[in-house]
Amino acid sequence: MCIEKEQESHEQYSNHAKRTLNLHHRSIWELLANDELRHKTLLTSLLDNHQFISQTYISDTKLRRLNSLAMEKPVNPVKEIFIQAINAEIEAYNEYYDIAQQTKTTDLRNLFLVLSQEELSHKLILEEELATIG
Repeated sequence: MCIEKEQESHEQYSNHAKRTLNLHHRSIWELLANDELRHKTLLTSLLDNHQFISQTYISDTKLRRLNSLAMEKPVNPVKEIFIQAINAEIEAYNEYYDIAQQTKTTDLRNLFLVLSQEELSHKLILEEELATIG
């Protein structure tokens, strides 16, 4: 399920990058698409080989489940795309966080905590950009 969601996110961000004329937005979408592809690769190697590249998790006491952003109508179409992307990152973050909390193996728990932190960083990147959109 996680691999499929990473693939969907990669495709969605790649499509956003191809469709936007704004070069700054394009670079953000491409960065996120590449990260999602890397996440998919990590998860695929875990599934295929029952092993994965060890990840170093730096403890963050602020990690907790997050709520999605509400979308007020009418919304600028560009803002709507960013809000949808933020909510997708929140969903991914929550899923990885939940998996990590249920995982007994330290290396595997660290992998999912690292993935959750990366999804959280994607959320922050998108929120910063959303704040600049008029």
